[in-house]
Amino acid sequence: MAPDRTDAVLTFLIDRAREIALNINDYVTDAARDAAEDEKDFDAKTVFKSSTGVSPLRREIITVSRRLDSRDPGYLFDFDPVSPS
Repeated sequence: MAPDRTDAVLTFLIDRAREIALNINDYVTDAARDAAEDEKDFDAKTVFKSSTGVSPLRREIITVSRRLDSRDPGYLFDFDPVSPS
């Protein structure tokens, strides 16, 4: 990576990480609410210890990211490649 792009790339990655964290929080909130409505327990720490528990969340995050990228090309990554010096 070109040193002059470091700040831009870091900002881009921080923004994506924040959005993913917000999506995870929303997913957990929704799952807990749905479980409560069905009179079931939901413990995120237990659910996310297995790949079976993580898979629906991973699918949700990927789906949301792809949907956002289709509306805003470059959402996932919008930097031009840098030629090696």
